[in-house]
Amino acid sequence: MHRTSSASPNRLGAALVGLMIVATVAVLVVPRLVAAAPSPTNRIDMRVLVVDDGGPNVTAIAAELQREGVPYTDVSLASTSRPAITPAFLSSGSEAFYQGVVLPNETGGSLSSTELSALLAFESNFGIREIDAYTWAHPAVGLNYAQSPGYVGALDGMTATVTAAGQAAGWTYLNGPVPFTPGSYGYLATPLATQATGASFTTLVTMPIPSSTAVGSVVGDYKTTGREQLVVTTSLSDGQGQFKLLAHGLIT
Repeated sequence: MHRTSSASPNRLGAALVGLMIVATVAVLVVPRLVAAAPSPTNRIDMRVLVVDDGGPNVTAIAAELQREGVPYTDVSLASTSRPAITPAFLSSGSEAFYQGVVLPNETGGSLSSTELSALLAFESNFGIREIDAYTWAHPAVGLNYAQSPGYVGALDGMTATVTAAGQAAGWTYLNGPVPFTPGSYGYLATPLATQATGASFTTLVTMPIPSSTAVGSVVGDYKTTGREQLVVTTSLSDGQGQFKLLAHGLIT
């Protein structure tokens, strides 16, 4: 089973094609795609695909889409009657049915390998961006492991900062610190010094790594050939202060 949001298309602003969130203290923006631009003859529908594992990060992002009036289709991974993620579900000819994708993580949660392959091909063919709602720091997402320097654990009471790249990419409304409230957990790590061929990682939101002079990525933009992912390495929930600050930028 899947559900479609009731948000009016007329309220669409700028959905996942830029990745952002409304706040009063800090702002973040996602850099422009470096993958091949979609053909001028392509049509991209103004709707976001949310692959929903029921976790708090995906739930929070879906709630922000709803608040901002961004149409989305929610596919529950727990439902035995959900539609399969196939090429026909994602597009038809030159028409993409979704302008952005929200995944539980970079591997698609419990999506099958066939479904994930279809999704990656769709993103590459149409230049569609993806949010990895919550993942750990590792080379497959452009980051070092969270060690030497790195940190894995509670982020309660710690403070994140939007980078210049983040402000230039969509968090322009955030001009101050982003404090993390109790119940926060995450992975802080630095980007790989040498990325895979054709790949790059741009840190958009940072946090100092405890017991070191380095700063780690909390949110970053990972580009590979034909694909662009917003990599989030902290837990988030809809009621947290840091999510309220970052949410608009994430979906923009």
